[in-house]
Amino acid sequence: ALTQHEMRQREALRLFRPLPTQVPVFTSTASEFILRGGNRSGKTITMATHFASIVTGIPVIGPDGNPIPFPRDYKRPMLAWCIGYDQRHIGQTLHRVLFEPGLFQIIKDRETGLWREYRPWVEEDLDRAGQAVPAQPLIPERLIDGIDWESFAGRIFNKVTLKDGTKICAYPSTGEPK
Repeated sequence: ALTQHEMRQREALRLFRPLPTQVPVFTSTASEFILRGGNRSGKTITMATHFASIVTGIPVIGPDGNPIPFPRDYKRPMLAWCIGYDQRHIGQTLHRVLFEPGLFQIIKDRETGLWREYRPWVEEDLDRAGQAVPAQPLIPERLIDGIDWESFAGRIFNKVTLKDGTKICAYPSTGEPK
């Protein structure tokens, strides 16, 4: 079993590094986003990481190794909404990308011995593919106070309350407007 310290070192928010083309998402003051891109181009991971960073208050580290400052002051506790296409999308996509390990792979850096994102496009990492492991969740269990389930088996959540009082509510777009 991993110790609390080891788990924190493997947390996705601490290890994710946006590509330079993704940085504008993290510095934008927009309250709503429309992100377009091809299949497997990084849309989900970018927006999920941005969302998780805002609701947890953990800044994303930029490509230069420095934290990207939040573009505005977010008051805590906050109320955040996740809108899925339908309930199945809430369970199979939103829950998976925010609360389950493995959104991306991580590997120990040969030089520093510290965990970092696995980069299969780099030959050194590709040669060590067997050493890559799943990153911990974007929103780790240690920050969660409680979950109100619509369906535990389907991983469909109604509300996740974080320990700082922030509430993350999930709604299907097919339901009645709130």
